[in-house]
Amino acid sequence: MRARELAVPAAIAACVAMASPLHTPLNNPNEGVRVFAAKAVVEHGTLAIDAVVAQWGYIDDKAQHGGHLYSSKAPLTSLLAAAGYAMVHPVTGDLSRATLTRVARVCGAAVPCLVLAFFAWRGLRRRLREPVIADLSVVGMVLGSGVLASVNVLSGHGIAALVPAVALLYARGAPDEAPRTRRARLAGVGLALAAAVGAEYPALLMALPLGGLVLWCDRRRDTALWLALGALPVVLAVSGAHAAMFGAPWRTGYSFLENRQYQEVVAGTLFGIGAPDPSVWRAVLVSPALGLWFFSPLLAVGAAAALTDLRGRDERAQAIAVVVASALLLLFIAGFRGWRGGWSVGPRYLSELIGLWAVPAATCFDRLARTRPSTALASLSALVAVGVVHAGVAGMFFPHLSDTFANPVYEMMLPLVARGFAPASLPLLVGAPPAMAAIACVLVLAAPLGLALLPLGRALALRIAGAALGAVLLGIALGPLLPRTPGGAGALEARRMMDNWRPEEGNPLLAADRARSPRTLLAVDRARDALPMLLRDGCAPDASHAPVRIDAGAPLDEAVAMAMPGSLLVLDDDQALSLGRLVRAAPVTVVRADLERWRGPLPCAGMVYLVTRPGAPLPRAVARLEIAERHALDAGAFELVMLRRAASPPARPTGE
Repeated sequence: MRARELAVPAAIAACVAMASPLHTPLNNPNEGVRVFAAKAVVEHGTLAIDAVVAQWGYIDDKAQHGGHLYSSKAPLTSLLAAAGYAMVHPVTGDLSRATLTRVARVCGAAVPCLVLAFFAWRGLRRRLREPVIADLSVVGMVLGSGVLASVNVLSGHGIAALVPAVALLYARGAPDEAPRTRRARLAGVGLALAAAVGAEYPALLMALPLGGLVLWCDRRRDTALWLALGALPVVLAVSGAHAAMFGAPWRTGYSFLENRQYQEVVAGTLFGIGAPDPSVWRAVLVSPALGLWFFSPLLAVGAAAALTDLRGRDERAQAIAVVVASALLLLFIAGFRGWRGGWSVGPRYLSELIGLWAVPAATCFDRLARTRPSTALASLSALVAVGVVHAGVAGMFFPHLSDTFANPVYEMMLPLVARGFAPASLPLLVGAPPAMAAIACVLVLAAPLGLALLPLGRALALRIAGAALGAVLLGIALGPLLPRTPGGAGALEARRMMDNWRPEEGNPLLAADRARSPRTLLAVDRARDALPMLLRDGCAPDASHAPVRIDAGAPLDEAVAMAMPGSLLVLDDDQALSLGRLVRAAPVTVVRADLERWRGPLPCAGMVYLVTRPGAPLPRAVARLEIAERHALDAGAFELVMLRRAASPPARPTGE
């Protein structure tokens, strides 16, 4: 294999290495409890995480058995992370939580996923006639889906997503396959299928049909033996962990959940699985909040194409296996009481469908390329590019999209990236400003798609790249028209993401104001820190800011330009994101939600300017002030209420 052919896999690996977003205030339990388990194994010689919880504090997703706390998650990723930590621990000693989390991500998720992605790429290259189709399909499978997010939040979903593709591509060997190669292939498929189940229990619904497919395609006496031998190391490791934690190899942490809310989810069901609710399918497949086809539109083609290649015995068997596995997974998610899965990029409990549908999609475009190559390449590139924008950007920058959003990509993710928010990444590490770091991350994310098109020649590659760019721009234009989060909840949640953004060097608002002024803190939802500072130090603006006259009937954007020294401007919650533009403005600016949470006296001694919906009640904190004037804004959509109060400075607060 020539080095030039490895450009796309190498570029995908560079995307994984480019950034490792770690937003510590979120305390993501899906990742954290696995990291706790890896620390417990290496530093304390046990799977019980009691000592780690005592040292590092609370984490959710725990199981309780025999008087001890354990991770409730499928244990394989924790065991892989522990193995990697054990290798470096003699040199590094005990690592901090942030450092260990990144070590665990590399050993427990990144390396296994990159190995699986390489074998998927190699299998597609061998099966398809067009190498470019294979390259583009792998880019879509890894970067244009939730896989990158799964790698950047230690979990087993990335492994579970890529294993089906490997199993489908290696279920049958070449006609002239050597016996030794055949045995290695079967053992490898068995190892992969077992790893998927050991990383995420629902992957069993995929592993059984695909295991049956291998037995059908390779009908020899020793086929099952070699599959079993390949699976044996994972089976022994996972079973041993179950026995050590929960008393038997077949018991899992879901029978011993500590969190009472989770107990209620699984009560009266089989591990939380009950009668299917068909309405769930719309949410997990097509909604902009979570839909698999929204975040990875390539997979919609794969779902439709799963039954199209029925020309031979093995092709029919593959189609049946894909359909059966897909049906089982869809029935599972519709019956699972915790189907939403919290904060994630796409439906993480359906990650197995990524590999199941990516292979039929690649085969479909490969067949189309035989008669209409330009159409096939342009369509595939466009779908992959949109997937990278929807899922890959979130996976690299903020891989836990909040479930508050109805449209997280266009309400939160892309606007923050456009404003220069950058994740913990190599550019930030060498001191690049956040905006430059964000641009560098986006360029690296786009590089695999560009490298995949290079073999086409300059003219054709530019036309195909233009089609992909056009699809992205069309999506950006239409994205804001998709369902929006009601009221001001979306703006407040996006502001909360600014608060949680780490490292702070990647937050352009904070990076631009090393002094952490109250105005900067208010812009990123840190009223809890800013308001006490204002009460202590006063609200006088910089001398360079002159007052600006307020005109009745002015647009809303002009209202936020009020520069009345010592005044307090209160925006409607819908305008929470406007605070980012007000960091240098003279008045102190908050939103309604800040005042609702604040229990102390108001800061500043001057007027209070309230931008509110007409007829809305005054916030409790200002309800007793005298209304001096009212002005309509934005053709009556908002109104400006000017409230008069005493000029003497307020007393110190009692707390938030």
